[in-house]
Amino acid sequence: MANASNSVQPQQQPQHTVTQSPKWQQPIGIALLVIGLMAMAGAIGLGAGVGTGALQGVPQGLWIGAGAGGLIAFAIGSAVLVVNRKRHPQLPPPPVVIGQPQASPAPATPLTPSPVVIPDQLSSAVQISPPVVHQPLIPIASTAAQPVPTPAQALASPIPSQFLQKFADYIATRGTFTFILNNTEYCAWVAATMNEPGYYIINIQRSSNWRAENSEMKLGLKFTTDGVLSSIRFNNQPQSVLGDKAAWIQAAYDKYCYLNPKSPQAWGLEVSEDDLKQLTLYLKQHHREHPNRFDFTINEVAFCAWFHNDDIINIQLKSAFGSSQHSRVNPQLQQNKLGIRINAQGQILSAFTHGKVSEIPDQMKQWLKPLSEKARVAESARAAEEAAAAPQFLHADLVTFRRALETATLEKILIHETILIQPNTTFPEHAHLPPDEKDEVEDGITKRCYRIWYKPEYHSINIQDSRNWYDQFQSNKLGIVINPQGIIQSIWLNGVTTDSNRIPEELIPFMQTAFRKALEISSTYKMASQLEIKIIRRGLQEVPLYHLQQFTLKIKENSSPNLRVSFLGDAIVEGQGIDAGGLSRDYLNDLMTHSIRFSPQSFQKLESSSLLAPRTQKNYEDNQPLPALTEKESKYFQQIGNVLMFAYKKNSEGRMIPVGRHFDDAIFKAILSLNENEIDASFNELQPGVHYRLAKALAEGYELGHIRDMAEILLKANPTVADIEQAVIFINATTPANLPPDISNDDRDELELDKIKEAPHQWPVVLTLLEGVLFSFSTSKGTLGTQIAPLHAIAKGMLEISRKVGQSWNQLTTKTPQELSTKIQGCFDRNKIINEMTRPQVYPHGTSQSHMNVFIMKVVWLNKWLSNLNNTGATDEEFRDFIKWVTGSSSLPEGEHIKISMQHGPYEVIPKIHSCFSQIELSPVSTSGDLPYKDDTEENFIKMIQYAIKPEVGNSGYSAS
Repeated sequence: MANASNSVQPQQQPQHTVTQSPKWQQPIGIALLVIGLMAMAGAIGLGAGVGTGALQGVPQGLWIGAGAGGLIAFAIGSAVLVVNRKRHPQLPPPPVVIGQPQASPAPATPLTPSPVVIPDQLSSAVQISPPVVHQPLIPIASTAAQPVPTPAQALASPIPSQFLQKFADYIATRGTFTFILNNTEYCAWVAATMNEPGYYIINIQRSSNWRAENSEMKLGLKFTTDGVLSSIRFNNQPQSVLGDKAAWIQAAYDKYCYLNPKSPQAWGLEVSEDDLKQLTLYLKQHHREHPNRFDFTINEVAFCAWFHNDDIINIQLKSAFGSSQHSRVNPQLQQNKLGIRINAQGQILSAFTHGKVSEIPDQMKQWLKPLSEKARVAESARAAEEAAAAPQFLHADLVTFRRALETATLEKILIHETILIQPNTTFPEHAHLPPDEKDEVEDGITKRCYRIWYKPEYHSINIQDSRNWYDQFQSNKLGIVINPQGIIQSIWLNGVTTDSNRIPEELIPFMQTAFRKALEISSTYKMASQLEIKIIRRGLQEVPLYHLQQFTLKIKENSSPNLRVSFLGDAIVEGQGIDAGGLSRDYLNDLMTHSIRFSPQSFQKLESSSLLAPRTQKNYEDNQPLPALTEKESKYFQQIGNVLMFAYKKNSEGRMIPVGRHFDDAIFKAILSLNENEIDASFNELQPGVHYRLAKALAEGYELGHIRDMAEILLKANPTVADIEQAVIFINATTPANLPPDISNDDRDELELDKIKEAPHQWPVVLTLLEGVLFSFSTSKGTLGTQIAPLHAIAKGMLEISRKVGQSWNQLTTKTPQELSTKIQGCFDRNKIINEMTRPQVYPHGTSQSHMNVFIMKVVWLNKWLSNLNNTGATDEEFRDFIKWVTGSSSLPEGEHIKISMQHGPYEVIPKIHSCFSQIELSPVSTSGDLPYKDDTEENFIKMIQYAIKPEVGNSGYSAS
């Protein structure tokens, strides 16, 4: 029993029949055949012996009777086998692919007192393989003449015939098809009728009975190939009506629709997927605020629309709309009604008219566009009203703001801002004004100094010009009174209360600057036996460059400090998480992510990729092909390099705290091409050859062959005639848009580049032109000339930390770019991450079979969604959010893998996360009913996961360790 469930066995092929014969028929038939043949053979032998005289005294009746008996036995055995074959047509069973998206996994081995062993590697048990398409078992859409049942034979089917043909053909190509109804799994398959070629049978059976190979809880529906229901059998007994079993085929058809969505245009509608998504959101919101319906008119005809929880948009003539929600089951109240079931992408799964599955009539197709337009206008108006009424600052932010001022240990809290409360007020010069409170000039803009403080007796946050504060005047002063929940109670300007509880719009930037200052002063970086960081998570979003500076200053003080991170709540109290690695990953990943986001002009997104490359903010200038960095830019990129090298060192020590995958591997290839002397030199001191080498490394990493060839020509001390010819080709091939600003088409014509190869004294001119093209040419990976200086600065920051921690740069350059990138940034290889995910090998004694089955089913759903087969699963952004949710980092640390385990109670719908151990716990029970998030079906489970991984939900202040 120890290895009883080491693999998931393929599901058995269901019997392709509506009835099931007794098991004794086939062996009895074969026995009678054998007895008959033996009796007849004996009779023939006796007859021959008597006839030839070889046997004497044998009565004639004996051999005649034996022959007759044998013939009868042979006939009966043949008849039994023929009947058995008719009841069991021998059809080739199509193979079932383990992990196939539409197939459910085989049940686990029944629980015994011994522990049940489950494979360690998910990929060996539930690996999702591309679906295998099989030929239909019968030609469903055959054009041959088929028998049509009489009216007495025709029975009511919940699915119209034009849909049944596609549905049956789909099931036939899958081999088996599973779906869930009322938390019970069923399977469906299609069988042929051997003696009635004009018919086919859809069998639906409860999966547990199907696996037990009995005929209980089994529904057989016999159809013509035109989709007309001919007969019904349930548990091998004929039925006159479907009754409550109509829900079975309806549920199976709904699952088919879910797996085969179509665009609105394919249904002949004049609306887009985005229109339907927006309409759905509006109707959902409208239903919460104004229950029952949304009324509108089309050409003076009144309609009403509403949204049903089953993802159905309903539209009906208002005159036909029932007065009671419960009375709407009356068929008469389903008249003039259109229902459209849609998925999260705005695609249509199925449609209902007059309460029945159908195509959408042309007249009803005209209803969607006016409704969509009216909903868009109404939604815009509602959004504008919400924006006007929305709080200008989050209540939690104001609580944090107040608490930061209350607990501040600073003698004074100052900000510098360009906006004045009373810009026309003149101020006397204060000779005694401290230097740090005098005006500052930054980038040609004068900023005035303001003081911030909290007055407990008035519960007020105060901001005032430092000059007026010293004069003890009420001028140029803003006061905001808030309650303990962070709700603004009153606004005071210059000591006088206003009639509004809203901050004047012109002072919003002023308050934002003050709030960011509060976030700064509420954070601490303390070096003890390890670097202890206490920080409000919003601080990483709002003031990332402040934290980048604080962090890099501390890691320069210590050779290689370990981290201990605490995320503070709104009231600046420590959160619930204990940092065993997950919070450190969370911090470092967010620090890098938001430091990059806060300086978007310093990076460019690479084409066809979510990765970035650094760049200068200054473009090419005459006679200076490579733009240099400002002092501020250089400091920023060096700090980025400090963090990258810190991550490399800690990951080399097994701490597993990657910064997340942000940069292309080509960036690391270029950095590794530099030696220590070149990095130590200032950028302006570098020889042109270093620039060319960096450009070549980038081009090789980006797979830009023509750019690499340009750099190789420039790197040669003595270029050949062939090199000059190639350079001429490159220069002539550049368009004016890609030329350096100081090179014009006229310049190229005057030089007669096609003849210059014959004049070696002109070759330096060609090489100068080629250099300009190399550094100015616009590629799919950006302009390489703008990436050179930032790369040098990043390398300088990396070398600085490398020396602090005793890491040899020469040893570092032996790494491949991919090895260095993975060590620093982690892994974001989707297939590798999924294939290495594991689940428990052994379940605790006493784990019920039903719990194991539900857990395994959820593992399969999760695996399928993450695999993104046929682009129907997790997007790259969702996959990144999932990894961040589970591990604390948007990429997987080198050598780490995600562990999936079972919750041990209390069971929660949303999985429990232990980011320190890269572990996700799934509930072993299905949750349904009227709940915001459910996991009873695959669709509901995925919706719940998509909600949970959102950064504002999954990373809302603390992470479980």
